[in-house]
Amino acid sequence: MNTNHFILSNDAFVSKVHNSICSKCGNNELVNFESKANALYLYCNSCKDNKTISMKQSTLDIILYDIKNTLESLSESLLSNLKIEILKNKESKNVSLFVNYIKINELSFEYSLSDKECYHLKNTILYLIDDYTDTSNKEIYINLK
Repeated sequence: MNTNHFILSNDAFVSKVHNSICSKCGNNELVNFESKANALYLYCNSCKDNKTISMKQSTLDIILYDIKNTLESLSESLLSNLKIEILKNKESKNVSLFVNYIKINELSFEYSLSDKECYHLKNTILYLIDDYTDTSNKEIYINLK
């Protein structure tokens, strides 16, 4: 496999191909890539073990990164009436991020989140919001099932 950088998906880039061994298939070609939010992910290029989880999480990283950047740019009055929506379009397999009814980003997202994953995503968003304003009475709606 060529070890040059190339776009993987949603602004994630392959940064290195490891010569470690996959615990599932024994192949020695593992792909390590970095998301737009600088998180590192690893999956087997042969059997694709951990690829779905890595791709799903890298897209969620981008959403969280975009929320953080948007929160940094909002005035106190806009932060006090904060509404965040993450909506999946089942036909196009895209997910859209809205902050205060303004579309911030739309990304390819062919995955679903479990109730537990949605809960963790919502809590992570609340932690982000808490860095900028009080989290009480903030609306967060996630539809990624």
